[in-house]
Amino acid sequence: MQKSKLIIDCDPGLDDLLALVAAAYFLPTSVEAICSSFGNSNVEQTTKNALDSTHLLPQLVCDVYQGASCANFSGLNKQLELHWPTYGDDDGTCGVNLRSLTSDKAFDSFKMNISELYAKLIESPMKHKLLAIAPLTDIANLCRKVDQSKFELYTLGSYFNLCSVEEARLSYNIKLDPDAAKTVFSSFNDITITGLDIYGNWSESTFSDLFDYCMNLNTISAKLLLMAVSAYRQHKMDASALLVDSLPVFAVAHPEIFTWSYGTIIVQAENYPNASFLKFIPDQSVVCDKQLNYQHTVRVATKLNIEMFIDYWLKIVRHI
Repeated sequence: MQKSKLIIDCDPGLDDLLALVAAAYFLPTSVEAICSSFGNSNVEQTTKNALDSTHLLPQLVCDVYQGASCANFSGLNKQLELHWPTYGDDDGTCGVNLRSLTSDKAFDSFKMNISELYAKLIESPMKHKLLAIAPLTDIANLCRKVDQSKFELYTLGSYFNLCSVEEARLSYNIKLDPDAAKTVFSSFNDITITGLDIYGNWSESTFSDLFDYCMNLNTISAKLLLMAVSAYRQHKMDASALLVDSLPVFAVAHPEIFTWSYGTIIVQAENYPNASFLKFIPDQSVVCDKQLNYQHTVRVATKLNIEMFIDYWLKIVRHI
């Protein structure tokens, strides 16, 4: 049986670039397309970063498709159209020049429009895995055009143990377009989410051995990781956050390092932002509450074997 192909929808950003590094190591023959979206920066910049990543990572032999430039659903504040100030500048990379990582300056790449990808997927008989680590706008648009039974969705979630109407702690990507998230979670039948509770116990010290190990390496991934760590520290940010967006890649490639729970996802996306939340109720497939907009059964990663995660990253930085 032919393996499912992988489509990565991202907004690189240093964190998403490291997710692409992980995909290049674990899933090089599976990645069929990379889609760029607004999020960490404007879509023109994230597209440039995605194109540069395919040059830095020759394992990723795939097309790059430029996607959504802003949230296209109702009720959103226009100031969210470009990016939240996660990185402190407009290129989403803290000023890191990706092309400085290699002596090869012939960065010839060609972007395509995401509508071309939608057309291919409509005709494709294959099942695809969608790895969404950007605002879910592109995926919501896909829902309107292609039969969702053709896809398995892997994405980041929220702090599920804390989510409620009173205390909503959403992931960054859901905050940027909660109406798109509502559309996506109400459309797909096969959803896997890595909950951000996993990340709640991380700190820079958790990955100190990994960061120190990279200092003795000359690989692209080690250089990129060290530049990213330096940039995050310069902006007074916790560098451990850099590896969060790689979690869905690991969910595809190595699900055994997670503890999984099955249950119901509940989305409310009205009166943004105060009443928007994403909640997970384990071991429950039916929820009846007229105050909530949608209920859906999903698979959520609630715990991570951090030692195995770090060991895999040590392998990545040695070889990519």
